[in-house]
Amino acid sequence: SLVLDSLAKFVEFVLALLMRKGRASELNIVRVKNRLSQPATGGYRDVMLNVSVNGYVCELQLHLEQLKALKASAHRIYDILRSVGWEGDEQQIYATEAPSHDIRSALP
Repeated sequence: SLVLDSLAKFVEFVLALLMRKGRASELNIVRVKNRLSQPATGGYRDVMLNVSVNGYVCELQLHLEQLKALKASAHRIYDILRSVGWEGDEQQIYATEAPSHDIRSALP
C-alpha cells in the first residue's frame, strides 16, 4: 500500500507510472481496479493496481490519506454483509475495471 497525502501527489504518482509504461522496465501495469469513481462496499475509495515486477504479479493499493481512515469501518461493514450471504457489487466492480492500457480512467 502507498498512502499519498494529497490528490496532487496521487495524480503525480500515477502519471509517473504512466511515463514508465512502454519503456524497458521491470515494472508493468497488468490491471487497474478504479474504486475512486466506483467505491467499494461501505463507500471506501482507492485504486488497486496489479503490477508485474520481474515476472511476479503483486497488488499495489493507492490510498489518499483523507480516505484511509474510512478503510477499517468500511471493511467491518463488508464483513457483516458477507456473513449474511451478500455478494454485492463484486461483479459490478469487475465489470467496470479499466483495462491495463487505460490507467488514466483511474484518476478522479
